[in-house]
Amino acid sequence: MSPKPPSKRPARPAQRRAGPGATPVHVPAEAISIWKEGDVTQFKIAEIVLDENRSNTKLEELARAKARPVEAQISYAYRLDARRSTAWWQEWAGYDLEADILRASVLARPAVAQRLKTFDPKDNEWGVDNRDDFADILIHAHHADIDAEDVRKGFRHWLSILSPQARRLFASDVRKWLRP
Repeated sequence: MSPKPPSKRPARPAQRRAGPGATPVHVPAEAISIWKEGDVTQFKIAEIVLDENRSNTKLEELARAKARPVEAQISYAYRLDARRSTAWWQEWAGYDLEADILRASVLARPAVAQRLKTFDPKDNEWGVDNRDDFADILIHAHHADIDAEDVRKGFRHWLSILSPQARRLFASDVRKWLRP
């Protein structure tokens, strides 16, 4: 019996190997929080709970301390709340996480992908002659339609466009930020 040929199916983007003999990159599942708010699916990247619910200044100090070991440049937001104060990333290494992952999430939907694929710059109802402008229109028109699975696909797609080195750095930075 001959040996089985190697699988041609690619690994999940977050776990692709960086090269021959390299270990897979593992991004913790906690890197993304997804929930429904009304009828709209929302998400945050690297959301953490911080033990401060009285002082905005102290909350900022806690968030800044959590950011110190992170290697890439990040910008984060935080929310002071009497029950549960949190902080999360808005940008990482120059990427606008919210916009980039939302874009990838919407464009991953089959119906949206099909409309983008069949876009005709000379004949379309929007009068745009640029594929990127049409993609922006689709994103604005369909962002409320995405669900948790679309966001997960968008996040995996966003991870897949990073270089292996950047993906490793992202995974490392997320683990450092999420560390208790």
